[in-house]
Amino acid sequence: PDGGWAVAKIFGLAALAWAVWFGASLRLFTFSNLAVAAGLAGLAGLGLGFAWGTRRALREFFTERWWAVGAGEAVFLGGFGAFLLIRMANPDLWHPIMGGEKPMDFAFLNAVLRSSYFPPYDPWFAGGYINYYYFGFVLAAVLIKLTGILPWVAYNLAVPTWFGLTAAGAFGVAAGLARHPRPGRTVAFGLLGTLFVAVLGNLGEAKLYLEGLAALGGNVRSTVPGLGGLLRVIAGLGRVLAEGQPLPFRPEWPYWNPTRVIPDTINEFPFFTFLYADLHPHLLALPLTLGALAGAVGAVAAPPKAEGIGARLLRVLLLGLVIGALWPANTWDFPTYLVLGVLAIGLAEHRRLGRRDLTWALACGWQAAAILLLSRVLFWPFFAHYAVPYTAFEVWRGPRTGFLDYLTVHGLFIFILGSWLLREAWPLLRPGSGLSERLVFYAGLALAGVSLAVGAGAQLTAAALLGLSLLNFTRPDLSARRRLAFALAGAGAALTLAVEVAVLRGDIGRMNTVFKFYVQVWVLWSLSAVVGLADLLGAVRGWNPTVRQVWVAALGLLLAAALSYPVLATAAKIRDRFPGAEGFTLDGRAFMEKAVYADRQPLTLRYDLGAIDWLLDNVRGSPVILEAHTPEYRWGARFAVYTGLPTVIGWNWHERQQRAIYTEPLVERRTQDVAAIYNTPDQAHALRLLTRYRVRYVVVGELERAYYEPAGLAKFDQMARQGLLEVAYREGPVTIYRVRVG
Repeated sequence: PDGGWAVAKIFGLAALAWAVWFGASLRLFTFSNLAVAAGLAGLAGLGLGFAWGTRRALREFFTERWWAVGAGEAVFLGGFGAFLLIRMANPDLWHPIMGGEKPMDFAFLNAVLRSSYFPPYDPWFAGGYINYYYFGFVLAAVLIKLTGILPWVAYNLAVPTWFGLTAAGAFGVAAGLARHPRPGRTVAFGLLGTLFVAVLGNLGEAKLYLEGLAALGGNVRSTVPGLGGLLRVIAGLGRVLAEGQPLPFRPEWPYWNPTRVIPDTINEFPFFTFLYADLHPHLLALPLTLGALAGAVGAVAAPPKAEGIGARLLRVLLLGLVIGALWPANTWDFPTYLVLGVLAIGLAEHRRLGRRDLTWALACGWQAAAILLLSRVLFWPFFAHYAVPYTAFEVWRGPRTGFLDYLTVHGLFIFILGSWLLREAWPLLRPGSGLSERLVFYAGLALAGVSLAVGAGAQLTAAALLGLSLLNFTRPDLSARRRLAFALAGAGAALTLAVEVAVLRGDIGRMNTVFKFYVQVWVLWSLSAVVGLADLLGAVRGWNPTVRQVWVAALGLLLAAALSYPVLATAAKIRDRFPGAEGFTLDGRAFMEKAVYADRQPLTLRYDLGAIDWLLDNVRGSPVILEAHTPEYRWGARFAVYTGLPTVIGWNWHERQQRAIYTEPLVERRTQDVAAIYNTPDQAHALRLLTRYRVRYVVVGELERAYYEPAGLAKFDQMARQGLLEVAYREGPVTIYRVRVG
């Protein structure tokens, strides 16, 4: 309805980033502010050229569709503004307990910004390059280069920007899928898409608070099933309101626990992803996935008269760009959205040709092949340097997802999609409908087989949703747009079923397999649920009054439970700051000015901040630094994190994962060598190791004094007096030594 306006920023950013990245990967120019500005000027010139050539059509379009364009822009700005305030209320880029992946993400972002060419060097493995899907960081780095904003501020602007892009993308896709002749309803369905994809949480928040209230309510029992629990919740609520009794929660539980519902897995959804604010690949890729879905919706919804060869070529190019970008941005997303893009091409060609024959197959085939080829060719410099450590799936033999856990994560969408799919399929299933008896018979056999093979409950529900989606997808006389909506519902069900039977070899249990695919399921089910709810709200008036009232009440309760997450979790996350941090700012390092962190001894972080600033002000290029190595999620590798300069070794486990393809224990050797450099009193041995890793700066601060031997640390001053090192910086307990070259 908006001509793609809501997703235009996604495609524009992807095109600009790709052009600059591709040139810097081929070493045609460096990744610099000038290159980004030149790329933007080129893109703007192309846009102005096309705009001038189609100025009359554009004038007519904006005259007729200003409401859709304005709504999409309002969604982007509203989403950006809301998360801007959230980040300003909790801007800290680290937390002593709930620090997450921010240190790695910020280190990688800084390294991308400092790299002249691609692949970028690895800030946690000096001398190596990032063997990770890093293109999402390039997207953010392009905007940082363009604006010149300091990285520790830009990080806190990137999160709201990506939330705005995701919210607007969801608006555009949902409005296109559930389009209505009345503009107001189209906008409403688009806003519903934004709500479902980007704002709602799962039912875990309501479950957490009900369990907390019940715990406060004491031991109230009843012979009536469920009544005792209800009375405990009411009693607990009374104690909270009348006595001010706090709920038995840790500070992070309201925003954290709903994403850890299924044991030993991660069950993230987009609002948590942005609230927790790890600038991780799955966050950075979310707008790209919605761009891919927008291309798919555009294929099935475009007017037939616009289906000339030029339009199809342009669609193939755009889909090749955004789907191709998913591999180097967040590889897990690539297969799903490639299949959906090709499926949309098939549906569009069937609508255009009115048949499925050899002509249709050829038309689909060349476009599918072109998308796949473009997705590889456009990003071949990434594949030329990327070594994949984990490539195979294996049968999952561990515990399956429990039914109640499955409902807690997906309950709202299961309710909407189950109601919609069953209503749509009912004419095919009721007695006397021709094939209904056979369909029911074979569907029953299939569901029974699946349930026996992989368990019951959650798996049976997923199989039922998949079966109903396929049944509706194959109905005759159905529009391509509605078939795509059924396909999204079926794809989500298939993914939740797949993680019950298969797991990526090398995963931690099935933690990341469930994590990565469940984020996809959330997006696919959110958007198909918009179409389903649009249909159901139009049909509910004709239902039996009792059924209608029960259904509407259940929907209202589920929506209220899902809405409780953004309200309660946001407040909890804002309160859960680094101890001592305060203030309303976008400076992600501000917490360091007053923070004291305990790791074997108290560490006053402002001294490290001063040394970090000295390195940023005085060091050019990317010389190697040596600093303390600590267990993951602690303060180790902090200079590499906040400057982007490469350190000898960062977080051990993360580097081992990314370099698992190598048979030699490279990471373990480096951790041992770092300890040896700091601990040995033998100056010659330390100097040999410093030379091996080409270390230019050695940091000795409070963290190093907490982890290493005083006799070993004392040798650095001795080496400075002998001219082997020189003191480049000294302030308080932090000294930075420069290794003399030659």
